[in-house]
Amino acid sequence: AARARKEEERRREEARRKSGDKRESETSRRDEARPKTEPKIESNTATASAETFNLSKNFAANKGRLPMPVTGTSTIVGKFGMNKHSEWNISTNSNGIDIQAQQGADIRSVYDGEVSKVFSFPSANTCVIVRHGDYYTFYANIYDLYVKQGDKVKAGQALGRIYTDPDTGISTMHFQLWQKTHKLDPAPWLRR
Repeated sequence: AARARKEEERRREEARRKSGDKRESETSRRDEARPKTEPKIESNTATASAETFNLSKNFAANKGRLPMPVTGTSTIVGKFGMNKHSEWNISTNSNGIDIQAQQGADIRSVYDGEVSKVFSFPSANTCVIVRHGDYYTFYANIYDLYVKQGDKVKAGQALGRIYTDPDTGISTMHFQLWQKTHKLDPAPWLRR
């Protein structure tokens, strides 16, 4: 898993250093691997809620108790904050954590809230921001989207399916936690 993560980091870094033309060709190659139809938004009637996960009604009181934002077996492979690359002499700053999961896993809300934004971002596919009062959670690398802006979601409710890189077979999501405009390390908030 560590070797696959290093290879994925190396590829991402190479892509960042290449010209815009290279990024376009990688994007089109990734798009060719996807079905030719637009991902459809499906209704999700999950019955999970904060009570199902034994969570407090106060988001801040749930540090260390939030469910992982992806179903099935998962591993945190990228840490919050400054990270030194294992092969190159560079450091990068991450606003969240990267979580490797099983192919086909659902990315899910960690707490009851409202979908405040859905958008696409290069190299992150579809992204979803869920508002939980003064707290926001950010989920990236979604392929099949199940929610739309304005939807109310429950803790554990699937937001979409994780994207799997067709070249590596690796499924990795990015997860961030914010309190208003202050970024927080999400790892200590998650139950493991």
